[in-house]
Amino acid sequence: MSITTQYIDATRKVQDNFFQAYDAMTSQYMRQLERPVAGTLPGVDVTAAVDEVFDFANKALAVQREAAHRVLAANAEFAEQLRAQSEQFQGVWREQAKAVTEATRDQMEQLSNSAREQAQTFGETVEQQVEQVRVAAEHQVEQVKAVAEKQAETVVETAKRNYNLMNSAQLKAELAARDLPVSGTLEEMRNRLKDADKA
Repeated sequence: MSITTQYIDATRKVQDNFFQAYDAMTSQYMRQLERPVAGTLPGVDVTAAVDEVFDFANKALAVQREAAHRVLAANAEFAEQLRAQSEQFQGVWREQAKAVTEATRDQMEQLSNSAREQAQTFGETVEQQVEQVRVAAEHQVEQVKAVAEKQAETVVETAKRNYNLMNSAQLKAELAARDLPVSGTLEEMRNRLKDADKA
């Protein structure tokens, strides 16, 4: 129930009580006036008494009118306060919504930057690993090549040493295969093959 409604109910009750009292007082005066009297009552001014009754009623109505004006003014002030509070609340809500929006946008930017940095770091890591694999592969190729060359040298050395184990027929066959003279002693044929290897 609003303040205005409460005041109106209270005013009605006061008015009802006032009018009941007024009616009772008026009835009493009317009964006194209706009685037959011989001449005037000593020391009683009937006109003044009636005027006092109506003056009282006018004053009571004036007081009620003033109270009603005050209630209306209070209601207007209360409504203005509510409006100001509502505007203040809306302003606070707008500021909070703006702050939340900005905070969310900042978080999204941070997440985006973090994802970008992680992707860049991952790409750099992959490139480094690829480079390491390439270097390791080249190193392995060099090692294999060195081993193969060493094995070839070993084979050549082994072949050179085998000249000493060959008999005359084997030496002549090897010389013939290289289009070299097949004459001479075993030592000459071996030296001829060794000289050909060095050439």
